[in-house]
Amino acid sequence: MDVTNVKLLQYAIVTLILVSCMKRESYDDRTAREMQEYSQTQCPRRIDPYTILDSIVYNADSKELSHYYSVQDTLDNENVYTEDVCREFRNKLLSNIRNSIGMKTYKEHGVTFTYIYRSDKFNRIYLDIKFTKADYQ
Repeated sequence: MDVTNVKLLQYAIVTLILVSCMKRESYDDRTAREMQEYSQTQCPRRIDPYTILDSIVYNADSKELSHYYSVQDTLDNENVYTEDVCREFRNKLLSNIRNSIGMKTYKEHGVTFTYIYRSDKFNRIYLDIKFTKADYQ
């Protein structure tokens, strides 16, 4: 081998070593970063006349994607949240998760989905609903 080929080989080896040592962002780290960026740029976001999405937080350690909402006006009343209404709402949320193409990657990674609805006036939690992989499969 001549000197030029040896230098090229050395350069290629050093490049391969550097590339292999670079830390790549994991799925969990990327998701946490993306949810933080979304919350900072898109929240609070009005969903309907009564509901505001305050933030979405991904906890990489627990693989939990939490959606935080505030409810206002008609929905900001604890008497609205009867057992039947809560059960029906939970079933609709679960159906949405099961049928959502946009949540496919999260579901493939076994993410737990949490939905927390709190009073805008009283800062009281009305609903705290959690779906694990066992629920939505």
